[in-house]
Amino acid sequence: MTLTEKEKLTLEKEIESNIAHRKKQILNFCLYIIGGILISLILRYWNSENITSRIIFAHILIGFLMLIPISFAYYLSQRTINKLKTDLRNGKKIIGIEKVKSINFFNRTITLANGIKVYETSDMHKKIKKGDLIKYTISPSNEYQFDCIKN
Repeated sequence: MTLTEKEKLTLEKEIESNIAHRKKQILNFCLYIIGGILISLILRYWNSENITSRIIFAHILIGFLMLIPISFAYYLSQRTINKLKTDLRNGKKIIGIEKVKSINFFNRTITLANGIKVYETSDMHKKIKKGDLIKYTISPSNEYQFDCIKN
């Protein structure tokens, strides 16, 4: 099935929101690293009044090591955004009706009999059981769920 204009706009908004969220999270993480290093150096200065170049180098090295998780998080979020962009470019969606195979109550994920995973919406919470039929509309990459209702 092809995407409607409303669904295309929804996907575009989702992409923009993912990009904004990614930038915000990475900026916050960088500020936490810089703030932690500065607080550590200030406390070191107050306690001993002696900051050597060796200590400064160690703090900078720790800061660079903390950039590894930032890079990994950036990669993971970029992968999701690229899948959403591909879905928007293709302009397709998957519609189907399938039985519930399993329900993960911790992250509210429903695995259907055909292997597709959908997320339980608020109105469906605790109303679905194994074996129920679910009508779903998702993007081909399964990164965005347009609709999911109990049939």
